[in-house]
Amino acid sequence: MRQQLYDNPGKQHIKSIMKRLEILNEYYDKNDKFNITNLGHKARDESQTVKNNSKYKEFRKFKKPNGSTSYFFKHISFSGDFQGRIYFEAEDTLKKICIGYIGPHLPTAKF
Repeated sequence: MRQQLYDNPGKQHIKSIMKRLEILNEYYDKNDKFNITNLGHKARDESQTVKNNSKYKEFRKFKKPNGSTSYFFKHISFSGDFQGRIYFEAEDTLKKICIGYIGPHLPTAKF
């Protein structure tokens, strides 16, 4: 993934990633419970089609800092040349956002 970040001479995608990471990092400063509609910035939950398809679902399974694994269905997308995603999981009890993946669009039936 690191090489992908440096391959774009304009580095605009790095700025987009950093902006969204900052938004995620500051979320619990303003909110007590996670609500994806409060986040904005093209954030959404994964479709039922992906959630119910074992093949696509597995692409969204990531290790958490505590060593357990989980399906990360919430994500923020980007506009412009970088069609990537940040997949994350919100932890209301810890007031933390856990990042599972930053990179190109993960497989779906349409993509």
